[in-house]
This record gives sequence, structure tokens and C-alpha cells, in this order.
Amino acid sequence: MAEVVCEGRWLVKPVYGGSGYGIDFYEGGNLKEGFYLQKFVEGSPASVSFLSDGKECRLLGLTEQLIGEKRLGSSGFQWCGNIYPLVTTTESCLGEVMAGWGQELTEAFGLRGLFGVDFVLDAKGRPFLVEINPRYSASMELFEPYVDPFLFTLHISACEGRLPEFSVQRPSRFTSKGIVYAKADVTLPDTRGWLGRRGDVPFPGEKILKGSPICTVYGFGESRESCLSDLYEEADEVYEELKEVDEG
Repeated sequence: MAEVVCEGRWLVKPVYGGSGYGIDFYEGGNLKEGFYLQKFVEGSPASVSFLSDGKECRLLGLTEQLIGEKRLGSSGFQWCGNIYPLVTTTESCLGEVMAGWGQELTEAFGLRGLFGVDFVLDAKGRPFLVEINPRYSASMELFEPYVDPFLFTLHISACEGRLPEFSVQRPSRFTSKGIVYAKADVTLPDTRGWLGRRGDVPFPGEKILKGSPICTVYGFGESRESCLSDLYEEADEVYEELKEVDEG
């Protein structure tokens, strides 16, 4: 493909990709087949979740995204978790804007069931759309305990063309999830003790290559900062257990 000339900073992204893999800044030159450009917006990454029946749409929740966090073994534009709820200085206004986005997307694409939208908030609190995920997205499990009835029940009804009534309780604390990535090739210890307190638990003795996900950890706190700190401590415990295996 011919060289692309554009102003400002742009990202090169794979057409078939996910979780931030294969994304880098465009430095000029020919754009390889299977990649596209997206304008880079400096700001805070976030996500919003919706429920729609193909005609009407309702907002479920907003979360902060964790991208490239070194404490989780991540880097660059790699997605590695979320924090719920999203804290902004324009929270009420943002909710209205996002609800409008959801309705417009539903009408444009006839979306049914659960779907999510990733976006970036710039320094002025303005949202910029990054991508649309027409499915149950990874951030939804954080606010699922506050939704009545269950999300899967809502999803089925909405897919059948019925938008049911539901309620979302105000969260009593901050909740976070983090994907712990391998900082080096590792062989896992006996992971049976991880069940119930960590997610996506791999088999005992499984080999994980550098840069690949190991498991999911969770953090809780009365504030965003304490919640994030708790999440990092959980990730540190995973790395410490892996270190003990290597040393043993």
C-alpha cells in the first residue's frame, strides 16, 4: 500500500486484533496489508456497556481501562484490566453523552443484547470513540453484581427483541480486575489454591510464555487509589509465587 501522509500522531492497528496487541505509533512509510490507521488522542482510556433490543438502548455502566501497566507485566497499548466505577469530573454529563452514543449505534447497526464501547477522555473530558465490541465485554463482570436481574438474563431477552426493566445499584466500593502477564517464560506451581480468589486459573505445571496472560486478579477499596493498590498487591503475590518456583 502507498505511503500515507497525515498530520498529528496516528496509530497503526491490525484489522484482526484485540486487547491492544500489535498496536504502535505510525512512523510513516508504507502501510502493510491487514493494518489501518487511527488518530491518536491523548487521554484516559475507558469503556461503557449497553443493553439494546435493536431499537432502544440503555446504559449499564462505565469503567476505567488499565492499559500498559508495568505492575501487571503489561506494556504499550496492551489492555490489562478495568476499574469500576469510572471517576470523572464530568460524570453526569458523560453518562448522558454515552447514552446518546449507545442509542445512535443501536439505530445504525441494529445491535441486540449486551455490547460495549471503548473510548478515550481527553484533558477537557471530551470522549473519543476507539472501538465497538458487539458482545459481552471483559469489564462487565465488575458491575454485574450490582445489576438486577442477571446480565445473561437481560442479554437473552434483548436478543429476542425485548428490552426488560432492570436496576443498577450504586456500588458500595471500587472494584478492579487485572490481567497478570508473564514477565518471562514461566512454569506454574500448583494452582489449585488459586481457585476462588483468582480468575482464568491455568493448570498446575502449565508453561506460560513471556508476554502471555497468566491469570486474572481482583482488587477492592473505598477509593480508586486503594482499589488499584490492592490489585497491584494481588499481582505481586502471583509474581512472588512464580519466583519461588524458579528458585526452587
